[in-house]
Amino acid sequence: MFLVSVIFGVPLVVAATMLSPQGFPYILNAVARYAGIMLLLLPIFAWPTFLVQAIAPMPGQNRGASIVGLWLGGAVLVSAVLNLLGSMLDYSAHPLNLDPTGHELIGYDPQAGVIVGGITLCMLVSFGFWGLLARVLTGGFVLSGALLTGLLLFGLVGTLGYLLWPQQSPRAIIQASAGPRPAHVEDVSGFWMPQDGYQWVKSDWHTLRVEWGPGLPSLRHPHLVASDKEGKWEPQNGFDWVDPDRPGDYRVRRASLH
Repeated sequence: MFLVSVIFGVPLVVAATMLSPQGFPYILNAVARYAGIMLLLLPIFAWPTFLVQAIAPMPGQNRGASIVGLWLGGAVLVSAVLNLLGSMLDYSAHPLNLDPTGHELIGYDPQAGVIVGGITLCMLVSFGFWGLLARVLTGGFVLSGALLTGLLLFGLVGTLGYLLWPQQSPRAIIQASAGPRPAHVEDVSGFWMPQDGYQWVKSDWHTLRVEWGPGLPSLRHPHLVASDKEGKWEPQNGFDWVDPDRPGDYRVRRASLH
């Protein structure tokens, strides 16, 4: 059971950290706290499982080691699952307490966290089901069935999650931290927001880096969009400059029909 807890518990903690704005120390502390509670509750609510291990332990294990391993490993694994589910339920497209220092080891990437956590949960459920048959079926058949079932389950859950997942705005605002303000980011009433024409780099969210977004409509100048050259603007389709020879004049007018 200890090996099972490591195999599934580590990716569950990683996924929860990716989803949690507070970061790794917060998740690790939460897992430890909930594991302590589970140590008390598991013998009460999962006593049939303990009874099975006492009567018929897995091959190669004695009864004492089997029960202790189930108790300790199960508590950690259940705690990791609960923390992942809690992080998923607490997800917000506009996190107000993002702590960059908590994501120095594992970055803040909610979408990747959902994928890692989802496939781990599906595999955990699948291996748990097929593990019940391990006493009567061959190991190779059980392993193949568990992997295939886990992948199919993840495909179904992943499709549903993709349809329901809230889209992250590239201009989302986040709470300003005590650290230095990133380049091309402005402080708006205590929140950081990309400057006009810039957007968060989704693949590098935990570093709060931004990039110029060609085609992004301007928030300050009507009917202007970011051009391919960083820092430059151009009229959107159907508009022309009022005075193209005057630098800093962002006035536009509807294009003449010829």
